[in-house]
Order: sequence, then structure tokens, then C-alpha cells
Amino acid sequence: MLKTILGISMMVIGVALGIYVGVWLLFVQAILILGNGIDAHTLTATIVFANLLKIFFSGYVGIFIGFVFVTMGAMFLND
Repeated sequence: MLKTILGISMMVIGVALGIYVGVWLLFVQAILILGNGIDAHTLTATIVFANLLKIFFSGYVGIFIGFVFVTMGAMFLND
């Protein structure tokens, strides 16, 4: 019973954490940083490049985090 609860909670946490990191931290905040740089006229090539990398890899990182946690949760459910 405890392994089932732990497995399901790991799966839920993994999906939530993947969405938070992938969507909010890497996608939305990168767009906000670029917008603030444009407004303040302090946009440099380094800021643009770093934030474009964040935007590009946000989906991959979010899916990877979710996959790791869901896989670990599924291991608890299979026992």
C-alpha cells in the first residue's frame, strides 16, 4: 500500500515539476528576460543567445524531468 502511494505521488510530482521547470522557469521567464532587455535597451548578444537556448530546450528538459519521475514511480508500482 505504501509503495503504491509513493509511486503515484512520485508520478504526480514528476509531472508537476516537469511542467514548472519546462514551462515557467525555462520558457516564460526567458521570454520575460528578453522583453525586459528590449524595454531597458540593455539587450546583448549573450543574453539573447542564452535565453534562446533556454526557450529551445525547455520542452526537452520538462519532458526529461517528467520521464525520470514517472519511470521511478512506475518502478514502485510494479513491485
